[in-house]
Amino acid sequence: MATSYDLFFAGDHDAAKGKFGAAFEKDGFTVQSRPDNNWVVSRGSSAKTLFLGGLAGKAFFISFEITFYIDSAGALVARFNRNLTGGALRGGAIGAGKASAAFTNTYNSLVQTLRVDGTLARSIANN
Repeated sequence: MATSYDLFFAGDHDAAKGKFGAAFEKDGFTVQSRPDNNWVVSRGSSAKTLFLGGLAGKAFFISFEITFYIDSAGALVARFNRNLTGGALRGGAIGAGKASAAFTNTYNSLVQTLRVDGTLARSIANN
């Protein structure tokens, strides 16, 4: 299973970032920009997850890091990273499974959304 994906965007960088953020928000994530202009996206409740662990259901807290860079051809690339320990720390084996499934499901949803409107040129899995 991939630990991250590189998503290569077509066209204007700012427009692509806007559509990328909107795709996360469509899936219920909050997008937070960090001082280095990369993102942390999250959904769920930290409090419920700390209290209930992997049994928090739809309130299970999950977050991902997005790192942006420009490739040698000048295209905007977003590295979509999963947190390998966050799910296990918050919910044991059940939490780790939920975090892994959320990572895969979120990636698939992003790709589907961004390919439909032509924003995504290609993506690659990183191990």
